Amino acid sequence: TNGAILNYREINLEWTQIKDATDYEVKVINSDSVIYSQINSSLAKIIKSNEIIFGDNYTIIVTPISNSELLESFADSIFISTRSLPDHFDLYAYGSELEVTIYDSTQMYSGYTILPEKIINKYGEIIWFWPNQNRYFWNITEQLDNGELIGILKNNAWNQSGANGQRGVRIDINGNILFETNFNIQREFYSHSSVDSDMTYLTLVKDYFINPLTGLEIYGDVITEIDNSGNVIWEWNVKDYFSYEDFDSNATSNDWTHCNAVFFDYEDSAIYLSCRHLSRITKISYPDGEIIWNMGRQFISDDIDFGNELGLSWQHAIKKLSNGNLMLFDNGNDDIPPISRGIEFSVNQIEDNYSYEIIFEYLLPDSLFGYKWGDCDQLPNGNMVLTSGPEGAIIEASPQGELVSTILNSGPTYRSQRIDGIHPLVFSIVTPNFND
Repeated sequence: TNGAILNYREINLEWTQIKDATDYEVKVINSDSVIYSQINSSLAKIIKSNEIIFGDNYTIIVTPISNSELLESFADSIFISTRSLPDHFDLYAYGSELEVTIYDSTQMYSGYTILPEKIINKYGEIIWFWPNQNRYFWNITEQLDNGELIGILKNNAWNQSGANGQRGVRIDINGNILFETNFNIQREFYSHSSVDSDMTYLTLVKDYFINPLTGLEIYGDVITEIDNSGNVIWEWNVKDYFSYEDFDSNATSNDWTHCNAVFFDYEDSAIYLSCRHLSRITKISYPDGEIIWNMGRQFISDDIDFGNELGLSWQHAIKKLSNGNLMLFDNGNDDIPPISRGIEFSVNQIEDNYSYEIIFEYLLPDSLFGYKWGDCDQLPNGNMVLTSGPEGAIIEASPQGELVSTILNSGPTYRSQRIDGIHPLVFSIVTPNFND
């Protein structure tokens, strides 16, 4: 759009087909100098150039070509500018000394990485950033197919202290808020939809209550499903299904479960729940809410069905992969010495008995132990990407366990996501022999 002020430096440009035109020349001009020029046969183009930087102005000109001649009289132009980067991006805690090392470019997945408030390319260069500095966008959990982003937005700015809460949001690439929860949430917010229903959102909400065994106030978590109007349409409360006898003495005394991830399994119509302070993964039937199985650390209740010997310890980011296996980031807080790792494992069932098998495991070095936060994803090329949150480290490893690339000093990161680009849906329709 003419006059647009952009918070990104890769530009999705579209134009109208011109009679008799076979190609189109796309030029970007800055300070009377042409910094980008390409011939394009379609009606859309993502303009990528290192010459396009933040805090500058540009003119974009599209000129149709017919019979190898420029049709100057049909040229169209727009003027745009890019926003300046936020001042706090110059601070170490927000990635000012971010460092990318590529160990094997042939095995590296050449996508972009979503960090708090920003998206970077494989070289660590900022491509997109969150433009509203009055509220801190600390956890971007998902990119939708149309390029919109979903995540958790704090109610206060990056430099304001205090627990003022946080809301789940969906935004467009320009930073406009398209949806926001009308209540505070915890740690998780992502989309849930099916072919025959509108998009809803799954999140976690804190719930305070009295522990009947001690008479003391504690809090647990409620899986909460919200529709696009902000209405709560489904809930699952840990206190209705877990035993109060189960608790970790190493955790904060009143923070009972500290759930940190939910993942919807469309194939099984089930939800996977990660409970950090119980070192437990629970598979829940949806929508009836019955527990299918619990795996992880065994406590007094003996409610764990399998997986105690897997040694989960304050894990994060449970998810089901396309191959049917599960993947998570195991923080390893109670390990001696503490070691964080990414794990891909299968769950096997024979009648009513469950077991697991580790398919792939990648251990982070001691220096990257993540005592909180963390993520682990499988990339389209099969690589595993791990996020050690407090260290701001993102590690990509091949299926053979080879170190492929690292991003260090990115700043504290609850999760990271790897995506193909900031404009996932780009297409044009060219009418053959267009002459009217």
